Amino acid sequence: MTALFQSNLLQILSTFLAGAVAYLIGWGHLWRLPRPYNLNAIHGFDEPRAAYLYRIFDLCLALTFIITAFCFLFSLGEFYQYSFFYKRSFGFFGDGFPFVMVLFLSYALRCKGFLKITLCLSVIFMNGSKVVLLLTVIMLLVHTKKTKNYIALRALLAAFFIYWAALFPANYLVGFGYNEIHPPTFIVQFLRSALADIGISARLKKIEPFEGEGACTDFGKCYRTQIANALNQRIATGIAGLWMTAQGGYSGAAFPNTPEKFADLMMNNNPWRVNDILGMSRERWLRAGGVQIAFLNFSSGYGPLGLLAVVVLFGGLSIIALRRMSQENNLPWIALSTYFVLLVFCNQAQPWLQGKSILLFLSGIGAMHIVAIEYNMARAKKLVK
Repeated sequence: MTALFQSNLLQILSTFLAGAVAYLIGWGHLWRLPRPYNLNAIHGFDEPRAAYLYRIFDLCLALTFIITAFCFLFSLGEFYQYSFFYKRSFGFFGDGFPFVMVLFLSYALRCKGFLKITLCLSVIFMNGSKVVLLLTVIMLLVHTKKTKNYIALRALLAAFFIYWAALFPANYLVGFGYNEIHPPTFIVQFLRSALADIGISARLKKIEPFEGEGACTDFGKCYRTQIANALNQRIATGIAGLWMTAQGGYSGAAFPNTPEKFADLMMNNNPWRVNDILGMSRERWLRAGGVQIAFLNFSSGYGPLGLLAVVVLFGGLSIIALRRMSQENNLPWIALSTYFVLLVFCNQAQPWLQGKSILLFLSGIGAMHIVAIEYNMARAKKLVK
């Protein structure tokens, strides 16, 4: 029985279904088809509960900004100082969190709130996730062109100002000078000591040496370390995941669930000569830690049928969502559908299809939203006829 509850597949399903249940708790009123039969009513847009949910979203966004800015300023949690002008901070959330901001940004753009958009963009800049930054540019351009409203671009300028206004004091506080490193200031040492005293010291990075220090001292080095190496790693682990899937998957105890086991498997088997072609060494496989491509990470444990299952489930729901998006266009809750589609099609370079993943949990919320809207629209058509 214990082994059953520790099953990776059960944890994945539990996380996804937990999101679906959370949607039913928060948006359960959407299942009661209201009159008149119009899309705003179906979304609960005319009900007081919708405003209550918006306030929850706003509160979560504000707290996310405060915590991220605090960690960025005082270099707490997981952070990377690539140069005096380039710093990334995931704070206490971890590097799997930045894509959550796609959900917040989509919501903020639909609300057309300057402060909401500014807070979202500020957190995105402090996180520095390359995929999210690229998506952000696309979302802002599409929104501006579609609405003929430049509020998002004004928020972009404000977010740039907030980032730079926080960066230089952060460098000073942590002791990172333009050419040399000094001991961290008293306030940073005090905060780290206080956080360690309350039992979360395991979430903190050591101040020296800086993670990523010197990686972006010039453009060529920055491109090589931040783009070329990352792309090479994703391609290599993608090939590894495809090979493991073709082998029928490595389920149960056979699955390489640690970086050491994964590196040993890749070095011993050299799938399709990937080590020779891409120059992968044991150290590079250890740094990768596992298959980085979301769907292939799942199918590497469950084989071709596992890959087919996730493609059909997530791909099918995405197609339904895309078909309905034009009808939801002006409603804030389209953010749930938008997040789901972008997660499936634009975030395959991160292994989010895992138990206890916040991204998978939110995909469960998005999936149930898509199903709820499709169900109610179908019922509305029948009742109108």
